[in-house]
This record gives sequence, C-alpha cells and structure tokens, in this order.
Amino acid sequence: MKSILVIAPQSFPVTATEAIVNIKLLRALSESEEFCIDLISKRNKWHDYPTGTLESYGVVLNSLNVIEVDNKVNIKTIWQSFLSLLLFGVAYKGCHWAVAARNIVVKLYKSKHYDYILTKDSPSLLLGYYLKRRFGAKWVATWNDPMPMVKYPYPYGRGLDNKDSLITKRIINIMRHADVQVTPSNRLKKYLNSYLNVGEKLVVVPHMVSYEENREIQYGHTLKMIHSGHLGYPRDPQNFLEGLALFRKRNTDARVQFDILGKTSEHLQEIVEKNALHDCVHIIPPMEYEKSLSVVSQYDIAVIIEAEQLEEGIFMPTKVSDFMQCATPIFAVSPIKGTLSDLYQNDNIPYFADVKSPINIAEELEIIYKAFESKALKHNVIPDDFKKESIIKQYLSF
Repeated sequence: MKSILVIAPQSFPVTATEAIVNIKLLRALSESEEFCIDLISKRNKWHDYPTGTLESYGVVLNSLNVIEVDNKVNIKTIWQSFLSLLLFGVAYKGCHWAVAARNIVVKLYKSKHYDYILTKDSPSLLLGYYLKRRFGAKWVATWNDPMPMVKYPYPYGRGLDNKDSLITKRIINIMRHADVQVTPSNRLKKYLNSYLNVGEKLVVVPHMVSYEENREIQYGHTLKMIHSGHLGYPRDPQNFLEGLALFRKRNTDARVQFDILGKTSEHLQEIVEKNALHDCVHIIPPMEYEKSLSVVSQYDIAVIIEAEQLEEGIFMPTKVSDFMQCATPIFAVSPIKGTLSDLYQNDNIPYFADVKSPINIAEELEIIYKAFESKALKHNVIPDDFKKESIIKQYLSF
C-alpha cells in the first residue's frame, strides 16, 4: 500500500472547480484500497457553490487537517509572508497559508514514512519544495494550470513573452525541483515545458472520469442544453448566445432551451435581452457538486464555453470529465486550436464550434438539432487514459 501526504488547499471543503478535480482523485485513490492518505487542505471563506460532507464524496482518509488563514493584510499575514521569504526563499500573494500549514506538515512527515508527497494548487508547491530540500522527500507536483499565474496565456495572464520578475523566476526554479510533475493535457505539458525545461519529468494525467452513467437520452419535445459552472469574464457567453439567436432566427419552429447552472453577471442578462432569448435561456442557482451532476445528466447537451481571446486552448476544463461522467453529449465552443478541438478531432466529444464565430455556432446547433429530431445525438467516447483504472495505475507508479 502506498502511503502519501496530499497537500491540496483546494480539495475539501469542495467549494470550487479545482476542489472537484482533487476530491474525485482522492475518492478514487482511497476506494482502490491501494493508498493510505493524509490530507492537508484549506478552509476558504468564499465559495462558488455549497459543499457536501467528506462522507458524501466517498473519500476515506487516514487523517484530515483543514488549515484556515486570514486573507486580509494585517500584522499577522505580513509576518507570515516574511517567514515565507525566510523558509522558502519567496513571498507572494497567498504564500502565508504554506507558513500556517508548515508545522502540521512537518509533524506528519516525521511521524511516518511516505512514499511521496503530492502537492496540488498554490502555495502547496512551497511545502513540497521544503520537504524535499529538508528531508529528501519524493515530491510529485501537480500543475492543472500554468504556474505562476502571470504565465497564464492572455487574457488570463501575461503569457510567455512577458519579462519575468525575480519572484516569477524564483517560483519557476522551485517548480523545477519536483521529481514528478503532473499536468492534464499534452498542450499544457508543452506550454509548461517551454519555460520549465524539465523534459520527461512532466507527465500527462487527465482529469478523471470516475464512472460513466449507463443511460439513454430521453428525447422530449425540446432540445435541452446546459452550461454548468461560472460563466463570466473572460469566458464570455456573448458569441454563443448570438449564435443561439441566429439559429432560432433560421429555425423558427425549433424548440430549444439553454440553462446556465452557476454564477452569472448582469452582462449575461443584457445579452439575453438584446437577443430576445429570455424565453429559452434560464438561470439555475449554484448547487452542491454531486447534485449538479445529477442535474446535468437530465439534459440532451452539455455546453463548454472557453474564452474567445485564447489563441490556443491549452487548458483541460474540469467539465469535460464531469460531462463524460454524466453521459451527456458535449458541445465544445472553443478555440480552433486547442485541447477541446483535439478531443473533437479524435471523436471523443461529438460537437464543436469556433468560439469566435456566432455563425459557426449557429451551424453546429443546426447539426445538433437535426440529430435531436432524428433521435440520433452522438455520444462522448471516453479516452482510456481518462478512466479511473488508468489514473490509479499512474499514481501507483510514482
């Protein structure tokens, strides 16, 4: 049995997208009975949606420590940031959590032999680096997105061409010390390696599909589509909604419904009114993750909308594995060059449109609607490396 210390500020409570990815992995590893897991997490004072109990997610841990810190600038957080500079050689926004968690992390590490330390989310890398440097621990780091955040591509960050600050250079140097570096897509691996230069230390382990519902689409009179998750800048729904409006103009008898589950903005409401979509676009308040999956599984199509300003879609949206798990056909509205486009080209997801083109979105909606009318909607095809058995095997190999 592998004994691992998981340091994942975004894991439990499950209040945001990153926590979903991590809690699914923790569930799979614990259910396999191949891992003994101690978890260090963070209690967030904000959340995108309600959380369930640890038991409701089916996670069995050896121990759980949830560390809470004050995110306001005050004497204590300033002192913790100064300690971060002394302990880890760097201080940046949020680093004080690593300082607050250090004592319990060191205590756990000294109390038992771990096969490896698994870090997820910033600033957990500081603790992985600390344990490796001080005790020689084997460190497996996870980069679900570019790190540090300034390295995110535009419009999320400054991209690869921006001159790195001393802090950025220090963080990148820390990242390079990880023995194994996990990322969810080949495009993100290539992006990360362009500045990390760690070669085959970087391995691709996609977000997991824990299971696939065995269900048939129940064709009704109305094509029901859903977008689940935060839909705000820079993921702008304007082009999709304009494409939906154009589709309805061309197909006046078509019966369609587009529901948005999660937080929205006044901007979205303005687009809905401008395009006369108030009769077919509905907002569903945020809900606990497991319940949201049950809701998504009742729809004909699950929509994923990426930021139109992205030149290349390097990200692996967590919703891909969620929607595959729900057995709900995916309509990806994404950059032509990107991870979702790759999945479409490989027939893993059935429907795709250029996020920059309302016309292309309308054309793909026509294809979807004709398939719906014929009761012949295409299904997702889950890649083998997305499946639970493959991912558990990967983590056993580290």
